[in-house]
Amino acid sequence: MPTPAELAEVTDWMQRHLAEKSTSPAVLDGLAESANRKKIRNIAKNRAGFFAV
Repeated sequence: MPTPAELAEVTDWMQRHLAEKSTSPAVLDGLAESANRKKIRNIAKNRAGFFAV
């Protein structure tokens, strides 16, 4: 599993792609906390909530 620091180092495009496609709660939580852009953090936060149910 990538750490939040590792996720912060990848490109914005990769962060957005992971936020939109990942099914890993750990990846989505990491992006929700540390993504470079607010839009990416919001996508990850919303999707993380979906997988938590």
